[in-house]
Amino acid sequence: MNWLSMASLRKKIVLAVGLLVLVGLLLLSATSLWIGKHHVMAQLGQQTQALARAHAEAISNWISAREMVVSSFTSAAGLTDPVPVLVQAKIAGGVDTAYIAFPDKRIFFSEPQNLPADYDPTSRPWYQKAASAGGMVLTEPYVDAASKKLVITLANAIKDGGTLKAVAALDVFMDGIATNVASIRPTPGTFGFLANKSGRIMVHEDVTLVLK
Repeated sequence: MNWLSMASLRKKIVLAVGLLVLVGLLLLSATSLWIGKHHVMAQLGQQTQALARAHAEAISNWISAREMVVSSFTSAAGLTDPVPVLVQAKIAGGVDTAYIAFPDKRIFFSEPQNLPADYDPTSRPWYQKAASAGGMVLTEPYVDAASKKLVITLANAIKDGGTLKAVAALDVFMDGIATNVASIRPTPGTFGFLANKSGRIMVHEDVTLVLK
């Protein structure tokens, strides 16, 4: 009887030890997985931040280059026919349209536009924003009056003393920018987009999400 009791006790001890070892191994495996996942996520976060900073710098340089183009053709505001200068500015900037608008509602484009007869450039957001700022501005996306596409505009107020002489501007359609942003893919299952400080989407590969 004592022998059976001892044998049973040994079995229970072996079973308990086995269970403890199994639980220990499971906890060790779970801890290793958690540490590994945490390490991988930290590395991915660092890589994503580095990628975002690199693209942000590239975008900033792109905007700065277009601002220089806008500044370069402000002298065309004094020409009788500024169109040839605007055509060159469009090519140099790699943009969709270059133009100059005047307070008397005259406007010259780098190429013909399909605009309504009552089109008033002085009422457009790019004109008013540049006129109010008194210098270079970048608009949020808005609907272009000619193409009906979403567009962003870099515009610069041209002043003679304190008087607004004209506003020079460049247009870039959002679908073209979205194509470039769509190439930002840190991993196969991720994608890039641009948002402003308030969280509103400015550029997304799905153009219907812009301004959402």
